[in-house]
Amino acid sequence: MATGTYFQPELYERPTIDGRNAALIDRAGVYDGPEFHDFDHLNVRESTAHSFYQGDTYLHPWEGRTEPIDPAEGHKQGKYSWAKSPRYEVPGKGPMPLEQSLISSPIRDAADSVEMGHVARSYDSCLVCTVHTYDGKTGRELTKFRIGERGKP
Repeated sequence: MATGTYFQPELYERPTIDGRNAALIDRAGVYDGPEFHDFDHLNVRESTAHSFYQGDTYLHPWEGRTEPIDPAEGHKQGKYSWAKSPRYEVPGKGPMPLEQSLISSPIRDAADSVEMGHVARSYDSCLVCTVHTYDGKTGRELTKFRIGERGKP
């Protein structure tokens, strides 16, 4: 997924959300494997299923609620992060985690959580807090970042 880069100034003198894609030099879009789709911000969702917020919401960022809970209570509910998990609704295919675009990224040392973080951060500086790393062949979890648990791996 790419949200596009570099606006052509003459096409973006009066910015609007609807006119954004047409003003980009590098096209915004989502490639889901077999198909390319134009990027539409209205297809972005944030999940709070694993976040330290009340409930399990799945909403566009404009509609989202940020009602924090105590992390200790959140851990009991299987929650582990202050970050909401971004998703993109691929037309006709449903939600896709944004970090899915990192699948098959080359990793030299799978046990090095810092390297894993650098790979995720190279895509999006905020994404590193929402990525889980698993071995695609065995399904084994490679690294885990947990917030609010000092001294625990």
